[in-house]
Amino acid sequence: MTLSPRIKLAIIFLSISAMAVLASFILWSNEGTTSDSEITGFLPLESARVSKTPSPRPSEDGTPTESVGVTPTTKNIAVPFTSQAPFGVWDHLHSEACEEASLLMAYAWVNNLSLNSSLADSELKKLVDWQMDNFGFFESTTAEQTVQMAREVYGLKINTIENPTREEIKKEIAKGNLVVIGMAGRLLGNPHFTPPGPIYHMLVVKGYDATGFFTNDPGTMYGANYHYSYSVFMNAAHDWTGVNEEIYTSSAVALVVSK
Repeated sequence: MTLSPRIKLAIIFLSISAMAVLASFILWSNEGTTSDSEITGFLPLESARVSKTPSPRPSEDGTPTESVGVTPTTKNIAVPFTSQAPFGVWDHLHSEACEEASLLMAYAWVNNLSLNSSLADSELKKLVDWQMDNFGFFESTTAEQTVQMAREVYGLKINTIENPTREEIKKEIAKGNLVVIGMAGRLLGNPHFTPPGPIYHMLVVKGYDATGFFTNDPGTMYGANYHYSYSVFMNAAHDWTGVNEEIYTSSAVALVVSK
């Protein structure tokens, strides 16, 4: 039987279409069996995952906070100041009142009080009277005796650190506490002291920066926010033992006052 040209064309077209469908099916089947390792330019999801360092947790006001345990590079707490001689009279009582003045400044800070000369002088004399009643003297007191006075007269929250390091003192300040500490006064080299300076002295540490501590030093009228270098300060830090010569070899004791 002879096919017409139109039918021949239709058969050829259907054959070509069938071959195209078959070829597409074969290619699709092969692609489905390709392993991940044969595909270039892509990684499995777990391998491509990037680890990111968490951002600092914001504080309550929205600003980033420093990492936990990191001591700020500088801090300086506002603390009321008084000299141990509020009216500039350096008689025996006031020349020996550095411990009393240091505790008074800490007490004023805890209770948000302002200090003027009259109030300060009255408080210093009250502390002297308490010591006379309880110790029988007031001139120089050890760290232990000073802690007793701080707790019983002013009700201060106070703890001690034996032989404190520079970093331990800084950490207490960074936490918002004050440090009251006894010193070998003549090793401080303060130019405002009457030469040669006090054998034993006490002051308040209220801040620090890269080079030293900020103090409220009651031994001078110019002692508010007075700065001592770390080397001078740590070399001079010694507790009173009752013996003049031992002031240069005794251990230091820091009195930590908190609100």
